[in-house]
Amino acid sequence: MKVRVKVVGPLAQFYPAGEGEVELPEGTRAAQLIDVLGLPRFPPPVVVVNGRQAREGTVLQPGDEVSLLWPAGGG
Repeated sequence: MKVRVKVVGPLAQFYPAGEGEVELPEGTRAAQLIDVLGLPRFPPPVVVVNGRQAREGTVLQPGDEVSLLWPAGGG
Protein backbone atom coordinates (compact mmCIF):
# COMPACT_ATOMS: atom_id res chain seq x y z
CA MET A 1 0.00 0.00 0.00
CA LYS A 2 1.10 3.61 -0.47
CA VAL A 3 0.88 6.40 2.08
CA ARG A 4 1.86 10.03 1.67
CA VAL A 5 4.47 11.14 4.22
CA LYS A 6 5.58 14.60 5.30
CA VAL A 7 8.37 15.08 7.86
CA VAL A 8 8.49 18.64 9.21
CA GLY A 9 10.49 20.85 11.53
CA PRO A 10 13.84 19.76 12.97
CA LEU A 11 12.88 16.11 12.46
CA ALA A 12 13.19 16.67 8.70
CA GLN A 13 16.99 16.63 8.98
CA PHE A 14 16.71 12.83 9.31
CA TYR A 15 14.55 12.49 6.18
CA PRO A 16 16.07 14.77 3.54
CA ALA A 17 13.33 14.12 0.98
CA GLY A 18 10.95 15.97 3.33
CA GLU A 19 7.85 14.39 1.82
CA GLY A 20 6.69 11.82 -0.67
CA GLU A 21 4.93 8.52 -1.14
CA VAL A 22 6.14 5.45 0.72
CA GLU A 23 5.25 1.86 -0.15
CA LEU A 24 4.44 -0.20 2.96
CA PRO A 25 2.99 -3.64 3.66
CA GLU A 26 -0.68 -3.82 4.59
CA GLY A 27 -1.16 -3.57 8.37
CA THR A 28 1.84 -1.29 8.94
CA ARG A 29 1.57 0.72 12.15
CA ALA A 30 2.72 4.32 12.57
CA ALA A 31 5.63 3.20 14.76
CA GLN A 32 6.87 0.93 11.98
CA LEU A 33 6.74 3.83 9.52
CA ILE A 34 8.99 5.84 11.86
CA ASP A 35 11.51 2.98 11.73
CA VAL A 36 11.22 2.54 7.94
CA LEU A 37 12.04 6.24 7.47
CA GLY A 38 15.03 5.95 9.81
CA LEU A 39 13.74 8.62 12.18
CA PRO A 40 14.92 8.75 15.80
CA ARG A 41 12.50 7.40 18.40
CA PHE A 42 13.47 9.88 21.13
CA PRO A 43 11.84 12.17 21.70
CA PRO A 44 8.90 10.27 20.26
CA PRO A 45 7.64 12.00 17.10
CA VAL A 46 4.09 13.32 17.00
CA VAL A 47 2.16 11.35 14.39
CA VAL A 48 -0.67 13.03 12.51
CA VAL A 49 -2.77 10.86 10.19
CA ASN A 50 -5.23 12.59 7.86
CA GLY A 51 -5.12 15.75 9.98
CA ARG A 52 -5.69 14.06 13.35
CA GLN A 53 -3.13 13.18 15.98
CA ALA A 54 -2.63 9.42 16.14
CA ARG A 55 -0.83 6.93 18.35
CA GLU A 56 2.22 4.95 17.27
CA GLY A 57 0.02 1.84 17.28
CA THR A 58 -2.38 3.26 14.68
CA VAL A 59 -2.67 0.95 11.68
CA LEU A 60 -2.13 2.91 8.49
CA GLN A 61 -4.48 2.58 5.53
CA PRO A 62 -3.80 2.95 1.81
CA GLY A 63 -3.84 6.62 0.82
CA ASP A 64 -3.34 7.96 4.36
CA GLU A 65 -1.52 11.26 4.70
CA VAL A 66 0.95 11.03 7.57
CA SER A 67 2.86 13.97 9.04
CA LEU A 68 5.66 13.43 11.54
CA LEU A 69 7.15 16.12 13.75
CA TRP A 70 8.79 16.50 17.11
CA PRO A 71 6.60 17.77 19.95
CA ALA A 72 6.80 21.47 20.63
CA GLY A 73 8.24 22.56 23.95
CA GLY A 74 8.83 25.80 25.65
CA GLY A 75 7.89 27.81 28.57
